[in-house]
Amino acid sequence: MKSKFFQGLLGRRKKAAFVLIIVWGIIISLYFVPWGIWIVYIITTLLSFRSLLIIITQPTRISTSSPYEDLKQIPSVSLLVAIKNEETVIRQLVTELCGLDYVLGKYDLWIVNDHSTDKTVSILNDLAQEYPQLNILLL
Repeated sequence: MKSKFFQGLLGRRKKAAFVLIIVWGIIISLYFVPWGIWIVYIITTLLSFRSLLIIITQPTRISTSSPYEDLKQIPSVSLLVAIKNEETVIRQLVTELCGLDYVLGKYDLWIVNDHSTDKTVSILNDLAQEYPQLNILLL
């Protein structure tokens, strides 16, 4: 039997309240034990050192140079998309996939159409005139 309390995003407020009550209970219990204040001091010291390290440390630089010195070394990529009756979304999908930032001529987009019964084929034919990397395979 599944718990109704822990089910996805539906009980977020209950979960947040549960976590806050647990954290609050732990904090209150530290004041009732004589050595609890030392735990608070240790955790505060560790978090302070960590914060100081984050502030002092320089971020690592990400290299923007390509590992490929020549455009001929860049690998070719083929994207395959299987569709069926996607009349409402196919134009935007093809436009986004053909607009990827990759060397033109080094990637192909293959649309595999599985017996669409709507206007998907005519839309694809129009798009094939616009994008040279678009290939259509009709099944």
